Amino acid sequence: MDAAEWDISRSSPFARFDQAPAAAPAPAPAPTPAADEQARQLLAAAISDPAAPLVVYGLSWCEFGWSVRKLFDALGADFRWINLDDPELLATDLGIRLRAALEQHTGCRTLPQVFLGGQFLGGCSETFAANADGSLADRLDALGHPPRHRSIPDAGQMLPAWRQKAAASAGG
Repeated sequence: MDAAEWDISRSSPFARFDQAPAAAPAPAPAPTPAADEQARQLLAAAISDPAAPLVVYGLSWCEFGWSVRKLFDALGADFRWINLDDPELLATDLGIRLRAALEQHTGCRTLPQVFLGGQFLGGCSETFAANADGSLADRLDALGHPPRHRSIPDAGQMLPAWRQKAAASAGG
């Protein structure tokens, strides 16, 4: 033991410097908040509203939510955006409870979550795929809410730049 190690050991008499420190136990994961009846009812009412058949649940800071919104704006599709991190929803934990209700309803934890005519369409990837194959416009037509444009051919450019680069380097 050199002089510096000796000084450290004298200042920490119960520390072992000849062994690796014991690993701290991993913190317990935070429990998923329960979806209460109010959140389930609000979710059901929002996704089954015939006046607004295209509903998106998302977070204000999420790049994939931004991409979905840009796609719908470019299509000229009317949609309802429900921002789960809206300060009013967070003040009463309603945003968290709605997210739990979404996970319970769809089995999906990621956001955004897109609903079309009361049916879960999916997230960003599924929405962009539905734009590409024309089924998004077809389903909106069938619901009586046709978009102004049938599809956006270069919609991939609306995705986050890092995602576009990853897709390009993967060959797709």
